[in-house]
Amino acid sequence: MKKRNVKNAFKPFVPLVYVPYQTTSLGVRIRNPINRKGEWIGWTAEEVGAHLQAVRNYSNTLPPPPKSNGNGC
Repeated sequence: MKKRNVKNAFKPFVPLVYVPYQTTSLGVRIRNPINRKGEWIGWTAEEVGAHLQAVRNYSNTLPPPPKSNGNGC
């Protein structure tokens, strides 16, 4: 039976197709936080700020929660 090298069994995950930009669920376009080599490079402060501003704008448009009628419902 052939011996397997355990070190080669687990390789770091690198996507097959590199996408330079991603769009968040709120429609903000941000740079991919992982470079072509599979290394974490993160986001800039401007990208994070734009996403947080979109979250704040979304939370301001939500309807107010329903008022309780005193019956527990």
